[in-house]
Amino acid sequence: MTKKIIIRSFLFLTFVIILLAAIFYYLLFLDSENTKSVYYPMPSKEQGLLQNGDIIMRQGYGFFSRTIVKLQKCDYPVTHCGMIQLDSLNRPWVIHSLSSSVSEKDGIQIEPLQKFLNESVPRTLIVSRYKGASNIGNQLIERANYYLAKKVPFDHAFDKEDSNEMYCTELFYHIFTDVVRKDIFEKQFQENTTGIYDLTTFLDPEYFEIIVNHSK
Repeated sequence: MTKKIIIRSFLFLTFVIILLAAIFYYLLFLDSENTKSVYYPMPSKEQGLLQNGDIIMRQGYGFFSRTIVKLQKCDYPVTHCGMIQLDSLNRPWVIHSLSSSVSEKDGIQIEPLQKFLNESVPRTLIVSRYKGASNIGNQLIERANYYLAKKVPFDHAFDKEDSNEMYCTELFYHIFTDVVRKDIFEKQFQENTTGIYDLTTFLDPEYFEIIVNHSK
């Protein structure tokens, strides 16, 4: 009798684990909310402020973004970031790293600014600029294009020790370390116990100036 109870308990526990795993997989990879796209306006006056190397941040849609907002010790509900690049016609593009669970392409990619905006939760957009030499933005975007050309895949393991794959903020850790020769994320790990580079650094007035803020 006891053996039957043990077997039934084991089977029930296995079922619960599989069910929870299936729910988590759906929320993370299959939920249509993850790829939601709604027109997000950004006034031309604000777009005119953008420069090469600016960091653009947003909250995305879906379960993963909502979870990041809750875990991240940040004054603003931002969960993802990219870097602005202006083309020869002064049109803004965004270089960033995305998972194939929320994008048709996995890893580091470039897309028009409007596409990035459309995947942003309303009133969550923030743009900040590194406080450095006047030409620092061009150096940053040049390095961003270096990693873009390497077609680095997204780091689903969020392992910052492995540079063969990169999640969104991990990409910018490498870009800034390469260009300014300084770990701008070092201070956040005094309070951040997750071991993941979050977006609070890009809001730190010691290093960055906020240029556009829709979260006021």
